[in-house]
Amino acid sequence: LLDQAEASGDAEVAGGIETYRDLAPETIAASAGYIDKGMRVDATYPTTEGTVVTDPSVGLGSAAVLPADTFALFSVSGIGEAITRLTGGMAGIVTGSEGLGQSTEELFEAIERETGIDLQEDLFDWMSGEVAVALLASSFVTEPREDIPLIHVVGLLQFNVLADAQAGVETIVGLIEGYEIGLEARDIGGKEARVVDLSETEAAGYTPGYLFVGEYVVVGSTEQALESVVRNEAGNEASLEQEEEFLRLMELTPGASDSLVYVNVRGLMDAAVAAFPEEDSEKFRSDVLPFVGPLRAFLLTGRSDEERTSVTMIITID
Repeated sequence: LLDQAEASGDAEVAGGIETYRDLAPETIAASAGYIDKGMRVDATYPTTEGTVVTDPSVGLGSAAVLPADTFALFSVSGIGEAITRLTGGMAGIVTGSEGLGQSTEELFEAIERETGIDLQEDLFDWMSGEVAVALLASSFVTEPREDIPLIHVVGLLQFNVLADAQAGVETIVGLIEGYEIGLEARDIGGKEARVVDLSETEAAGYTPGYLFVGEYVVVGSTEQALESVVRNEAGNEASLEQEEEFLRLMELTPGASDSLVYVNVRGLMDAAVAAFPEEDSEKFRSDVLPFVGPLRAFLLTGRSDEERTSVTMIITID
């Protein structure tokens, strides 16, 4: 297919194909079928050069510390190595910019000169496994209030050695405080957290900060978001990995995954509709809801080994 497209005579198309040819697999096989209340699509292809293959023992454990009503989750393992490779590729194509070299090492050195942060040592080296970002249950409603909607988001960075993670985070915090942004210590669910109090600003209600929970550095947009992770890690609330639909979706995937995208379509849609002005809400319910209303959840997982990469997509309905 690529050969035929390249021979089409369109110079722009041919140039694009030549650029990305090495990234494309030789073949792709796919299948689709119906499951109970949903559809599943599987695809597999030979692992391409440059793909980051992670240790199969590295799991995606963030669902165990996230609440059952989480709206969305993006999770990937091996991110430290992947970012290092990506940064190396970026360094190789960036030219003519002062301070940026032609290698990962030179790029990191340029960033360190500007910020004082050694990306490799202060960040990537201790990021041993999973990196996840989750949108927790939130209200997008701003009317009749005049304040901004309060969106609860958390990021989770997995580490092996706590001391290394603490040292790296402290270096980054030092940079933040250099901009006169003060972080105050606060007890959240029995864990020591450091947060930025924005109560006297237009972003009142947001308290961005971080804490250490289990084997994760947890960064959150609000104190409630951080506390939710603490409660779930302690087993005080039902977690996402125990949620009935998420559990069913994961059981339908073929084995361990090193990347995952999950969307609680129903919960996210209900929250969005609740934030609409009344006239927009009625229009949505009459014109759009009949088509998207039955959607329950979406899951996309991927797994690569030295030989093959597999992707599974599942959509479920009520």
